[in-house]
Amino acid sequence: MEERLRWIALYLVPGIGKKLFKRLIDHFDSPREIFDASIKDLEMVEGISKEIANKIQSFDISKILKKELELMDKNDVKIVILKDKEYPKNLRSIFDPPPLLYVKGELRKEDEFSIAIVGTRAPTRYGKLTAEKLAWELGSHGLTVVSGMAKGIDSFAHEGA
Repeated sequence: MEERLRWIALYLVPGIGKKLFKRLIDHFDSPREIFDASIKDLEMVEGISKEIANKIQSFDISKILKKELELMDKNDVKIVILKDKEYPKNLRSIFDPPPLLYVKGELRKEDEFSIAIVGTRAPTRYGKLTAEKLAWELGSHGLTVVSGMAKGIDSFAHEGA
């Protein structure tokens, strides 16, 4: 199985967040080695309990990945992993970068100047208007507006941009 698919699979294992993902990769070097590791070896990684080690070992990669890849295809989304050259360098340089990004559209050089506008999923009328206007102003000055695509403020920011 392609290495990047294993990155996606590891990210989808319940209980594996950014920190545990990084610790596992740092310890084992690749998701292939992680999925091939014994429970005892997995437990040697700080934060990996027997329960999480069992979840890694019993994770049905083929079944879960098939569903994830179908959703990505249906929504025209691609994955960019931390090791990819197109992974945004500004994001890569933060203390705790996400191991992978779901990207709808494309990552462009000019997107290096970007800003995230995030907030509540249940905004007030004022919050909606402010997010939309702020995003429009920032976008008109060449900044790219990014978000986690949540409902609420995020979506109004994207509308404005």
